Amino acid sequence: MGGAGVVWAARDRDGRDAAIKVAHSAGELWRVRFAGEASALAALGPPHAPQLFAHDVLPDGRSWIAMERMGGTSLADEMARWAAAPPLERGLRL
Repeated sequence: MGGAGVVWAARDRDGRDAAIKVAHSAGELWRVRFAGEASALAALGPPHAPQLFAHDVLPDGRSWIAMERMGGTSLADEMARWAAAPPLERGLRL
């Protein structure tokens, strides 16, 4: 669960691994934010961002986005690894 919504791991009808992100709340603010995120995903696309599969609004008014599920580490894990690195290595990794 994040600040904007909750994300579930899924598999779409074509067998692709997917991530489904659903907004915590309904409303115009969230609709606009999720539409902007979907537009950014569509514009960037792989390999720079997950592939956008679909986005819409649920009957209860909450926005959702379906996108490619990516592997890797979490941001929290990367930040902990970065904080534990010697100062010179931190500078080189940036």
